[in-house]
Amino acid sequence: MVFLFIVFLIFNSKLNAQTIKLDDIFNRKFERSFISQGDNFPDFRTNKDSMQLFLIALHNNISIKDFQSKTGFNDERMKSIISLLESKNWLHKINSNYKPSIFIATKEDGQKLYEFAKPISKEIVRSIQKSLPSIRKKFSKTKISKTQDFEDWSFLILSDVLLDSWQIFNVEKQFLGADSRPNRHGKHYYASLKELTGEKEGFGIYGNQVGPISVYGNNRRNADITNTENIVFLKDDEIFNEMASNYLPNLIHVLNKEKQYSLGVYQKLGYSKEIAFEEFFIWWYHFIYSQTTELMNSEKMLAIPKDGNFVYKILDYSDETHNVTFRVKVPNKSDVVYITGNQPELGDWNPSELKMKETGDFERTINLHIHLPAQFKFTKGNWDLEAEIKGFPKGENIYIEIDKETEEFEIINWFKN
Repeated sequence: MVFLFIVFLIFNSKLNAQTIKLDDIFNRKFERSFISQGDNFPDFRTNKDSMQLFLIALHNNISIKDFQSKTGFNDERMKSIISLLESKNWLHKINSNYKPSIFIATKEDGQKLYEFAKPISKEIVRSIQKSLPSIRKKFSKTKISKTQDFEDWSFLILSDVLLDSWQIFNVEKQFLGADSRPNRHGKHYYASLKELTGEKEGFGIYGNQVGPISVYGNNRRNADITNTENIVFLKDDEIFNEMASNYLPNLIHVLNKEKQYSLGVYQKLGYSKEIAFEEFFIWWYHFIYSQTTELMNSEKMLAIPKDGNFVYKILDYSDETHNVTFRVKVPNKSDVVYITGNQPELGDWNPSELKMKETGDFERTINLHIHLPAQFKFTKGNWDLEAEIKGFPKGENIYIEIDKETEEFEIINWFKN
């Protein structure tokens, strides 16, 4: 620990001598990143009036007067920018000086953040090495393992599952003790501005992009997400969650062990003069686990795909299929009814894919082999008219998870979606 402290001081003194000129800031490219859920995002244009560059300038101790001179903004416009950023909790005053209240990292910051991440990253690698046999054993219980090797999924499992997407909320709760994310204009999210330092994402940090087809990597802009053979069924996702939960105590142990060191980094890099430790660490943690991923790759513990991305699809149902007859009572003899839902067997939410048969004046029927749990709706062949089902909230998906040979429903009305 003494050795690390000496290295820290030497490295810090060299880099503190570096300064970034205002013109240089305006010639660099930065990207916004957020850690959030739901609709917790900024409700204002953060790139308007060079606001992002203003925050980066303040981060580099450039005066408001110098920024105003560079942009040619008059006093009224400058006050308006400051007022807006303050109201959104992107800017605050500390000791009479305005400072950003979000995480900012220039190229120079990134170099330091990675350098000081090494002791923690190396310890996490050693910790995962010890857990690797049990992780492999868990993987052998997945459906994935029947057709693909652990090595094919090692990048996603050891980086994303153990350290990032499956784990980030646990780090917030159990290490940082954060019950909620920072409150910004009624929204709760972490925000950052990071410099783009190459063709890949800022500082090569790995991240997850969730969608119908998801991608984990640091080159997500160039990922082909039109199709993938990497499928995670519900039961396999549950096993992935077990992997994350089983490894969590080891991760928290490492982070707690190095907490004083982390607090020292927070202070010595100057972030303690701008943002709370929680906001600093959650973003520094991205540097830590990205570096950990690179170290595991060099140790051949995992294999990073050549393009830096792993494309996959998580399905919210099991791989098994069940034979189910859907029987619907309709309000009108002339009603044409279609069923559509959350899987190919239910039309993948295409409202005109599966037409039900007329088996009586007021009855429509269809027999399908489906996965459970299943979510679906009844339509008239498009999303203009949707069925209101007796006993179910209007407009919400119908959800079934119990294996029954027949499912019966009654349409009480048609409504415009």
